[in-house]
Amino acid sequence: GAPVTVADRHSYAEGRVPAPHGAPSSPGYTTAQRKAAATCQASQKLLEETLTKPVDDTPPDGEEETRAQPGTPRQASRRHNIDADDTAKYYRRFFLGKEHINLVGLDESLGPVVMSLKNEHMAGQDHTRILLRLRTETMHGLIPTIRSGITPSPLKMAKMLNEQVNVDNFMAVMCMNMSSLISAYDEHVLVNSFKFGVLYQKYGQTTEEQLFCNNETS
Repeated sequence: GAPVTVADRHSYAEGRVPAPHGAPSSPGYTTAQRKAAATCQASQKLLEETLTKPVDDTPPDGEEETRAQPGTPRQASRRHNIDADDTAKYYRRFFLGKEHINLVGLDESLGPVVMSLKNEHMAGQDHTRILLRLRTETMHGLIPTIRSGITPSPLKMAKMLNEQVNVDNFMAVMCMNMSSLISAYDEHVLVNSFKFGVLYQKYGQTTEEQLFCNNETS
């Protein structure tokens, strides 16, 4: 998302998620800048610590593997074929370079949670696009906005994709390079596929047809 600057660190347990704030224009701006810089550093550290926590391919002993609820988009897990599921690229496709907000939290059972939210207007209706990252899976959803205009809390939006999520407080991430950190994390599971082969060339062969007809070594 676009770089944002805030003077205070925010956490959201319930209520509407506000749009990112711009830099203050009041007197004493230099002091506000210093506070904002400290906030950005703390926010970046929080994001980096969250993203660097181990990603488990298997659930804890005695627990079933966490799965998205029926009707939600497919999950992107390391034990699945990445080529068949491009949720790893959804942040770059739908969020990067666009106005959105990123939240981090900790679930005592599921571990670190990173969620990206973006408002969209499609087919004459407002929607909230959600990208929910857990240590075992990444889920994506496009949820119609309630007509009352009241946006659900971050926890309620997370539960729309996975009812097992339980985070007391989500912390908004406000740092200059948050988008590059998140996109790099999402896409680290992608592996480029290459195929290698060996062609035998016999003495005097000069065309591709001759090379491909070689079925044995010389």
